[in-house]
Amino acid sequence: MKRKKVTHKQQATSAKSSQPAAGTSEPGAIVTAWSKARERLEQALRSAGRDPAEAAAIVARMKAARQGKAADELAVYDEIKPVYAGLVQDGREEFESGLVALCAEKALVHLRAEDAPGAIREYDQGIAIQERWVKQNSCPDLAADLAVVYIGKAIAMRIAGDNQGAVALYDRALAILESLVHKEGRRDMLNALACAYNGKGAMLSLDNHSDAIALYDQAIEIWERLVRKDGRVEFDSNLAMVFSNKAAVLRDLNDDRGAMEFYDKEIDIWENVVSNAVLGEHAFDLAKAYLNKAVLIGPPGDNLGVAVLCDRAIIILERLASGKVGPEVSHELAKACRYNAIAANLLGQPRVSVTLIAKAITILERLFEMEGPRLWADDLADVYSDAAAQARALDDHRGAEAYYSRAIAILAPLVDQEGRHELAFALGRTKANRGETLIALGEKVEGLEDLRSARPILQAEFLRTGQDEVKQFLEWVEQQIAANLPSE
Repeated sequence: MKRKKVTHKQQATSAKSSQPAAGTSEPGAIVTAWSKARERLEQALRSAGRDPAEAAAIVARMKAARQGKAADELAVYDEIKPVYAGLVQDGREEFESGLVALCAEKALVHLRAEDAPGAIREYDQGIAIQERWVKQNSCPDLAADLAVVYIGKAIAMRIAGDNQGAVALYDRALAILESLVHKEGRRDMLNALACAYNGKGAMLSLDNHSDAIALYDQAIEIWERLVRKDGRVEFDSNLAMVFSNKAAVLRDLNDDRGAMEFYDKEIDIWENVVSNAVLGEHAFDLAKAYLNKAVLIGPPGDNLGVAVLCDRAIIILERLASGKVGPEVSHELAKACRYNAIAANLLGQPRVSVTLIAKAITILERLFEMEGPRLWADDLADVYSDAAAQARALDDHRGAEAYYSRAIAILAPLVDQEGRHELAFALGRTKANRGETLIALGEKVEGLEDLRSARPILQAEFLRTGQDEVKQFLEWVEQQIAANLPSE
């Protein structure tokens, strides 16, 4: 049985989900403790009773570490931060600003290392000092800095899965920033205010679409004014980010026309900043925007439009993948190949589809081996099922049965042993499709066994979710079982 168009919600998965960007670019310039690092370190080391000549070696190690792994960079911070913390603990308040800067910087490195709890600990240490500063001094600049750090911690809390805590921090940041902008005329804080609106909108978009859209609109109003009227082109990327976020919410609300409008606006921005000759830092964002629009319009749907958008994304992603990149680029490339394959098949090009599916499988199998099954199992199982469907379209039923079996081998342990209930529908559907394929091969007994084993899985999934798609597929399974029972 053919599957329906994949929805946005079905696309989202754990660490690789297409969650809305909650203002992940820093809203303001964090004071760097390394801009005059050697001079500052010499003073701190001397005050701590250590040789100030150590500063040069520490700065050199930091420069080298920033070209390598986050763990190397964290090791340098762990070496120097205790010096500042010890001085502050001894009452040397002049070193508090250095400690606060180090906490903020180290928090960002923890986030790059995918260590959200570590980032939160650093933010908490810095915030404790900054909140005391704000209470002691009615200085707008101190309040502004505190709001920016609240946003940083909110991002870390979102990544850690504490959405409620993140929303509370965005509210605290907004209370400060709205006062600074609207009461004190601090236009320099407009970008931070827009980041807070966008970040809180991303949190609320999970269950409160109308409030999320209202917040996104406030962010859009600010960033459009900064970019279009004030010529602040450095905020183009922020504007594109909030366009994408709003488009995703509209897509969830089944407002495809509205979603299309904002995906197009996002694409216009990225196309203006990405050169065809030299792919810039936002090339990956452009490729993802093409793919988001492709998912919106089909397949099935505007299959030719999907093919064109996927082709554009593949050109960019293949060039990016030729260098040293993270798994997210490879994953998006596999996704582009998969959707392009589905579109090609619907356009009557089954052999093109098979080639694209094979490419997607190669990429995902490599990710599966490198990163493990938890992140990539459902994607690989999906593409195996797509490959099976393409094989059946070419009358290669034995090949289809092999692909379905590979998908089941991935899904069954995850559902049965690890309790991954979100994959139960995929498991039941794949078993049923393999059963239908076996019947087509003349292996009716084995095919009926698969169909019957799929039935309780689908029944349990319908009771759990109540989804019409599950109900319709279950009805199809019942029809197949009835049609293939041995005659009396």
